[in-house]
Amino acid sequence: MNDPNSPVTGLREVELDASPEFLRLVRNKIDRRRTSGQMVSFGWDVPKTLMREFFGLLSQLPALLGSSEGKRNGNQR
Repeated sequence: MNDPNSPVTGLREVELDASPEFLRLVRNKIDRRRTSGQMVSFGWDVPKTLMREFFGLLSQLPALLGSSEGKRNGNQR
């Protein structure tokens, strides 16, 4: 019978450990991809967050200006 796992079993005997240099290269490549992904995410999210905060500030501005005008006229609420 032709076992599909037989070539893998044969390769298991020839297995070599990965060198520390190879592992370092793989880790560096993974770190570069992770860093670039975080930078893209940061670049995408920051403008939206800034606009949301700006419009939130603008929506509160009339209430802030109304309360300060009342205090200047002597009409404290």
